[in-house]
Amino acid sequence: MHIGFLTPEYPHITPVYGGIATSIATLSHGLTKRGHKVTVFLYGRETDEVFYDEQVKIVALKMKRKKGLTWWTNRKYIESVINSEVVHNGLSLVEAPDWTGITAFMNLQCPLLIRLHGSDTYFCHIEKRHQKYKNYFFEKAALKQADHIVSVSDYTAHLTKTLFAVKKEIKIIHNGIDTDSFITKISKDTINQYTILYLGTLIRKKGVLELAYIFNEVIKKQPHAKLHLVGADAPDIVTGSKSTWQLIQNILTKEAQRNVTYFGKIPHQKIQHFINQASVCVFPSFAEAFPISWLEAMACTKPIVASNIGWAKECIIDGESGYLVDPTDHETYAHRILYLFDNPQEANILGENARKHVKKYFDISIIIEENLAYYQSIQHGDKQ
Repeated sequence: MHIGFLTPEYPHITPVYGGIATSIATLSHGLTKRGHKVTVFLYGRETDEVFYDEQVKIVALKMKRKKGLTWWTNRKYIESVINSEVVHNGLSLVEAPDWTGITAFMNLQCPLLIRLHGSDTYFCHIEKRHQKYKNYFFEKAALKQADHIVSVSDYTAHLTKTLFAVKKEIKIIHNGIDTDSFITKISKDTINQYTILYLGTLIRKKGVLELAYIFNEVIKKQPHAKLHLVGADAPDIVTGSKSTWQLIQNILTKEAQRNVTYFGKIPHQKIQHFINQASVCVFPSFAEAFPISWLEAMACTKPIVASNIGWAKECIIDGESGYLVDPTDHETYAHRILYLFDNPQEANILGENARKHVKKYFDISIIIEENLAYYQSIQHGDKQ
């Protein structure tokens, strides 16, 4: 098969990228290793060019500027490039994310699959914030036009169906990671004791403001506790502050502030170092689809204390492969962290169970086969 991915982000090429880019790259490389062709259409670039990431073909697309018609011009340009790949190189299908409905009003000559990673409508609904109507309009149009829809979690699928009144069947295929690339590389004895690690953008929807309150509770009981924050800072949509990190510092007590270190954004390949050094990893998020960072920490045998919202139960079995807690319940959340500090043997068991769980259900070898079987069913169905 020849599979295409349409995306505005890709690891190590675009300056900003997240879980969508990582999942696309991981899936792309897995497919090429199995003998399939992959072309990534990377829109929003400064120049038109074609290059390769190992065996993955990257087609970079420069967006056009046309007053009043930019959205239409760019969609038609992307459409023409993809259709050319269909005609000249046998592109079997193209996959695009649901975010802002980039494929709305495109007329593609191959099947279009939209993967639900969480649309703007989805996140605005969860966060209870205002949304630009044009984003909803394009997202709804794109979903209506899609030949097939797949979701990274059952929770995201159900909520998306409700928000857009989607009638199509939605296939569930969770995100996956290469568990062999995320392993514990240090002995348990060299882990920084009482160290809590947060991975992710410093943004309200990830629960980082709640984490500040939680750490205030932790430091009351364990004055040696340390909180490490890894991720890009972001403006806050509620207060208008240009820095969420500043808001976090305003919440922290003086005692807590002394024990918090913000490392900023770091390259993805260095994340494992921070995971391995931590005692506990925390993810108090309010809005996700199916977070890869959770899987990475679990694969490194780390005990996790995460949010108990929606998607979380599809990722973690509470009390077996991690703990799930309401992030607004600061005392209970802190208690779970302190319990893991005070009971290292049970923390180790929780971490070992976490890796087994990810290995069994979310290893990329399993996820690639699920995706490939779905792609082939699409190709077979369209030939009938």
